[in-house]
Amino acid sequence: MTKPAPIKITILTGFLGAGKTTILNEILQDNRFSNTMVIINEFGDVGLDHLMVENTETDMLVMQSGCICCSIRGDLVTTFEKILRDIDNNRIKPIDHIIIETTGIASPGPIIGSFLSHPYLHMRFNLSQIITIADATAITDTLKAHEEAQLQLGMADQIIISKTDLVDLDNLPEMLNDIGRYAPGTPLHIKQDIEISDLIFNERKTKHDQITDHSHRHSDSGDHQHHQNAHGEIDSLSFSQEGAYNQQQLWNFLDILRSEYGANILRIKGIVSFADAPEKTYAIHAVQHLLFPAKALDIKFSGQSELVIIGKALNKGKIQGLYRAFLGQIRHDEPDQAAIEDNPLSLLGASINTGKIKC
Repeated sequence: MTKPAPIKITILTGFLGAGKTTILNEILQDNRFSNTMVIINEFGDVGLDHLMVENTETDMLVMQSGCICCSIRGDLVTTFEKILRDIDNNRIKPIDHIIIETTGIASPGPIIGSFLSHPYLHMRFNLSQIITIADATAITDTLKAHEEAQLQLGMADQIIISKTDLVDLDNLPEMLNDIGRYAPGTPLHIKQDIEISDLIFNERKTKHDQITDHSHRHSDSGDHQHHQNAHGEIDSLSFSQEGAYNQQQLWNFLDILRSEYGANILRIKGIVSFADAPEKTYAIHAVQHLLFPAKALDIKFSGQSELVIIGKALNKGKIQGLYRAFLGQIRHDEPDQAAIEDNPLSLLGASINTGKIKC
């Protein structure tokens, strides 16, 4: 029997009133999403009534686009398992994509963890990207008042700024800077300037651009992606290396990093090559304490391996020292990898999982 292709997952998040459902409705008009299932992580009215043409006795709703909408009640793992059973038993048609619209007052982290921590679901699903919607009319005040909004930005692969037509354009660069403080290195897009369906559908492009795109044409300063967070919470570090990483050393570094910081590591993402397969390009991707298997990308390796770490209350000096220790770039006044692993009183005092990244 042919192994089924993994189902692509896109998570659409953003604080209450950001415009997630409006954007979702626009996406679903594109015929490329005809085999897409929509999961609404919300109770009550989800703003999709005008699209629904049939409501079954369960939580499953058939929509005009041909999609199926499932309003989640209860355990997410149970929901994902039911979807797979229904597909495998021909109760619903095969799908190639799931878009999850999260509740506006939650971090997307637990949703990601619900299927990535389950081996079978991890095998059947492939997390593509997290897209966060930010309301230009309210985001500055929302970030001051709600940590959930900060986490939604910090975990994003792409950020779409909505409702810019309702704000003074002279204030737009400052607002983009405010967003950039919580999402260092993450591409920002003005909703009116992009085709959102293309942003979601063209996975290869967005996976590469999330590392390299650090500018936005609406910002006069060009510095909205700066790495020093004025609010002292979310910050980022970037590492770059000519050529490939030693896979085992990189895994050890990421493992001890997650052991130390846990949920404070909001995202780890990278475009790298490994020494045992230097002609291939891989995406490295982690959310909080979960590190996904490295994913081979169908793009030519640029010759530069790049890694970005985004988190809260990060000790940059310590992390930079660990990177040098585990990747073999030792200074004379720093311990090497063996010293850290063998000494319980070393930098972090944590044990190392020496398992390799599964590619």
